[in-house]
Amino acid sequence: MSEKSGYTEKMLTEHIKKYGIFIISYVCHMLDKFGYKIEASYREKTSIWDASIIITKDAEDKNSPKTEFYFYNTFIEIFCVDRDDDPIEFDKMIVEDDRYIFQKMESVINGRLIMICGMMEGKTTKQIYEENPGMFERITQKEQKVDN
Repeated sequence: MSEKSGYTEKMLTEHIKKYGIFIISYVCHMLDKFGYKIEASYREKTSIWDASIIITKDAEDKNSPKTEFYFYNTFIEIFCVDRDDDPIEFDKMIVEDDRYIFQKMESVINGRLIMICGMMEGKTTKQIYEENPGMFERITQKEQKVDN
């Protein structure tokens, strides 16, 4: 994780307490609406920063795609100016304009949903990127085995 100032740490903590559960719930609701099975990840967690969900395309099919989605980068992307900054910086526009946080949440979450659904449908990150011009700066894919 990138370094962050005391101010950024304080503001991230405050805003994740305020919006974190809403963000997680909305993502789960939308994935459920799109027909995916969602379940909690039962790995040991020490904070909301560790929050993740298990997404399955078809719960009845043992060979169905399954992935674990972590919310850490989603939180950073919503609440910070640029998640690649070092140190990362809290996005002050969030406190300056009440509508901004919801516009930013919508943009980030929609991008995440497009990415998740595309990957669950078997598309490559390159295909998702090319099918959604201007939506993503870049997409990287990290493969990891999910325990059953």
